[in-house]
Amino acid sequence: ASALLSANSRQANQWSAPWLQIYPAYQAWMRDDIELARTDLNQALQNPLAQGGLNGPRDYGFFSLALGQTRKAKFWFQNVSPEDPRDYEANFAALAFASKDRAELRSLLRRMARLSDVGIIPVSLMIREGLLQEAATYVRRYSGSQPTAELGPQIKVLLGELLVARGKTKTGMLLLREGVKGTQHAAIPVYFLGAASLAQAYEKRKDLSNALQVLEEASANRARVNNEVAMS
Repeated sequence: ASALLSANSRQANQWSAPWLQIYPAYQAWMRDDIELARTDLNQALQNPLAQGGLNGPRDYGFFSLALGQTRKAKFWFQNVSPEDPRDYEANFAALAFASKDRAELRSLLRRMARLSDVGIIPVSLMIREGLLQEAATYVRRYSGSQPTAELGPQIKVLLGELLVARGKTKTGMLLLREGVKGTQHAAIPVYFLGAASLAQAYEKRKDLSNALQVLEEASANRARVNNEVAMS
C-alpha cells in the first residue's frame, strides 16, 4: 500500500498516507515494545508522505502522547490548523491531562466552557477536575429530554461519571457499566476514560476484583485502536 501511494503523488495527501507510514510503530506499540514504536514513528515521520494527510499532525501528536513523548506531542498539536477552537484546545487539554499539568488543564477547560459545544472528552475531563457545574451544563445539553435508559452509551458514560462525582455512586456505576459496554466495540477515547472511572469507583468500594477486571478488559481492547479516529 505504501508503494502504491509513493507511485501516485495525488494520493499522498489523503488520510491513509500518514496512517500507513506510522502503522509499523503501531504494531510495535501493540507488542508493548515502546522503544521500537518510538524509533519507528520517528523514522516514519521522515518520509515525505507522512507530511501530507488531513489529520497527520493531530494523529502524530496523539501517538506521541501515547508513547510518553509530551514535547513532541505539543510540537505536533501546534501544527494543527486552529480552524475549530474546540478541537484545537481539546488537543492541548488532552496533553495537559496526560502530563498531569492540572493548572493548565483547568485553565483550558474553563476557557472551553464558554463554547456552546466542546465534545465528549473535555466534559469527562471537567468532571475529573471537579468542574461539575460546567460539566453538568453540557451533559444536560447532550442528553436533552431523553429518558436515561434511551441515552447513547457515550452520554451514559458522562452522566455516570457526573453522578459518581456527586456521590450518587450506585446509579452512576450502573450507567458507567452500560456506557462502557456500549462503547467498547469501537474502543473510542470515551470508552477508556469510562473504564478508568468505573475501575476507580470499584476501587473506592474495596472491590478490587471487579476493578482489575475492568482494567484488564480495557487493556485488551486497545487492539481495536487501529484507525485514525479511534487512535486519539
